[in-house]
This record gives sequence, C-alpha cells and structure tokens, in this order.
Amino acid sequence: MWIDAICIDQANIPEKNQQVQQMRHIYQSASRVVVWLGPEAEDSNIAMAAIERMGGSFDSATMRLEDACNVPDVVISDTAWQALGRLFGRSWYKRSWILQEVSASENVIVVCGPQSVPWTTFYFAAAYIFYRAGREPCPSPLKDSGYEALFTLCSLLFNSTMSEDSRRQETGLLRLLTQFRHCEATDPRDKVYALLGMASDMPDDADLKRNYAKPVAKVYQDLVEFIVTKDRNLDILRACQMSRPEHDLPSWVPDWSRASSFQVLNSLASTFPNRASGDSVAVTHFPEDSSTLVTQGVYVDIVIEISDSSISTSDSAPRNSLVDRLTDNSINKALNAIETNSPAIRAAMGMSSEGPPLPISSIRYLSDSLSSNPRPMSSFWTGTQLLGTTQASPMYGDIVCVLLGCSVPLILRPHEDDVYRLVGEATIAALMFGGVMKDVEEGRKTVREFHIV
Repeated sequence: MWIDAICIDQANIPEKNQQVQQMRHIYQSASRVVVWLGPEAEDSNIAMAAIERMGGSFDSATMRLEDACNVPDVVISDTAWQALGRLFGRSWYKRSWILQEVSASENVIVVCGPQSVPWTTFYFAAAYIFYRAGREPCPSPLKDSGYEALFTLCSLLFNSTMSEDSRRQETGLLRLLTQFRHCEATDPRDKVYALLGMASDMPDDADLKRNYAKPVAKVYQDLVEFIVTKDRNLDILRACQMSRPEHDLPSWVPDWSRASSFQVLNSLASTFPNRASGDSVAVTHFPEDSSTLVTQGVYVDIVIEISDSSISTSDSAPRNSLVDRLTDNSINKALNAIETNSPAIRAAMGMSSEGPPLPISSIRYLSDSLSSNPRPMSSFWTGTQLLGTTQASPMYGDIVCVLLGCSVPLILRPHEDDVYRLVGEATIAALMFGGVMKDVEEGRKTVREFHIV
C-alpha cells in the first residue's frame, strides 16, 4: 500500500521533489487506486446508493460517457438529492491532485465509509446528472457542488467522440490550468505541479521540474516563461488579474493560487475563434534576473471614456448597464433598425450623451458575446471610436494593444517610461479577427516592442 501523505516525508524537500516526480508512474503501476471520500456521514450511504442506481447501468466495455444522456430518468428522492449535494460538496473534489490520481490508473474504486463503487459507475452518475440538468433544472442541493468539475474531468479523459488531436489540445497544460483553476492545494505550487503529469504537451524531459524549494512567485513566473517559449503564444496572459496578487507577481504572471473571478471572454469562441493577432507568433524574451516580459505587438489606441455604471461581483447586485441593456431582447430588436448614432443606446452603455457614431456591428457583436456571459463587465471607448468591454478595471489613459501571438486585444497601463503593467483582456469587435495585422501588412500600423512588468 502506498499513501502519498504518509509515504512522502512532506518536510524533506529533496525527498518530496524526487517522489512527487514519480507519482504518475506510481499511480499507473498500481493494481488498484482507492479514492477515499471520508467516513460515512450526512446520509452518505443514501448518496452512494443513488450513485449506484444512476451509474450502475454503465458498462465501460460497450457504452460511452455521452450515452448517459440516453439513460431513462432515475427516480431520486429529495432526501437523496440532499445527500448527493453533501457528498459532492466534500473536500476531495476540490483537491488539485485528484486529477492525476484518477486519470493515471485503469482500476479505481471510490470508497465512502463502508460503501464502495467502481470509478466508472461514479463518473457515469456524474455524467447522468450533468445531462439531466440540461433537460430540467438542476436540483438545488447540487448547485455549486463538485459534480460538474468531476464531469468536466471525465469528459476530457473518456469522451469517445473526441478525436485524439482534440483530446491533446483539451489536455494541454495551459488548458488544464485554466479549466481546473478552482481546485485547491495546501501548497500553492501544487496548483501547477499536480497537473504536469497529466498534461499532453509535457514530455518527461521537459525543463519545467517540480521543486518545492523554489518560491511560489518563481514557480509561477517560470511556468509562463516555459509555456510562452515552448508554444510561441501569449494566450496565458488572458489568465492574469491585476488586482492584489498574493505572491508579489509581475502583472504578466497569473496567480494560480487564486480561483479566478474572471472568465474567458467571447462566448462565440467555439464558432468564431478569436484571431486578433492573425497567424503571428509571439516574439519575446525574458531578461535574466528580471521580472520583465519583453515582447512585440501593435499599439492600437488609448482609453478615453469608461462606463460610470457600478461593476459588481455579486449576483444579487445591479449589473453593469452595458451588459443589462445589450442582453435585453428589446435592444437586440432595436439594433435591426438602428443605422446612426443614438443617445439612448449611448446612455444604455453608460457613455456620455454626446460622442462619435456608434459602430452598430460592434454593438451587435458585443451583444451576442455578452448574452451568455454572467459576469459583470466594464465598457470603454477609445480615441478612435472603438467600443470595448472587459472584466478588468480600465482607467483613463490605459492603452489597447494587440501583442503578436495573443488571440485577443489587451489593455496595458503606463507604469513608467516605455514600461507597462497588464490590466487584462478586452473584447473589441473591430480587433478580434486580425484586422490590426492586415493594417501592419499594408503599412498603416507598425510592430513595436513592449516592456511589461
């Protein structure tokens, strides 16, 4: 028997570095992996029985995960739903290391108190609940519980309709970091280290090694440098939040220890992928012993006006007027008839009553993007009449740029001479599909260097 918390001397850094490096191999070689959810409590016996009923029909040899949508409804009592909510709310579902534990082994059982079920039964039950929630409201005890995260993990690992190329893309390191950012770890380094073993784009001889003697800030900065250099892509900057990092990080380094309050913008991404920088690749370097990212991109414009509507992080508080109005059906209908500037529309966006004509295509694009995005946003206007939204907090004088190798426009804040701090990404309809790079090709704009700290 091997139990990581016991068999690894957590206080011995060299031993921990060496043992953690082997954990995926240990799980892959195990004849059985036991997931321990904890002792029987809070009607967990009822929940485990319900899981057996929902997932017991699953035969991994003949059925696919997505077949859960075709399973006839299973009658579950209110008491059982309450018990399931408590079971899926246990701390196990929030641990970063569970991802590797269940993905590496072919024989996993889930144990809670005296009861156990095969892992296939367990995740098929989660899939059944997920697909059932698509047909009818999700039972309230399950809202904000761990079943959706469990289903997300299983769909990445076991969805038979996903091509191998798609699976490799979906299980790349950056995708995993973003997808499972909500997971928790006692040591913030493990928000990264727990995912290295299951990332499809991390070869065994990769330079990024687990080292618990390294400061958290250095681990997170080295991660960005590794991914940017390897992929020649800057989309990892989309995961940054400028406000109050916990580990004194540069603005271009995501704080993975924090569950992001942002979500990736542009709900249309799966149909119309963002290509703000066209087919360009990142041109970067990282000065030695420095916290500066030196990269290339195109200066677009300066922010001159920001919505004065309140921006709330609470679901119960008033939402930003731009989001409210643009996602209202009456506004969408009105767009079909609007051809010129409208003071009413400007007011709906929190902008001043006077100003240049609104680009209707931009309003329509933002309306479509925001309609399925529940997060409050801030709207802003640039000097050349570009309308944008962001989940960050822009200020007058911030600049909008498109960096080579980044799929979305970014907002930068002047810090000192020719040095900037990253504020966040933005949605600006006119910039999302490579128009800036065409301007570069035709000589209307030029590529310049940016120093970001």
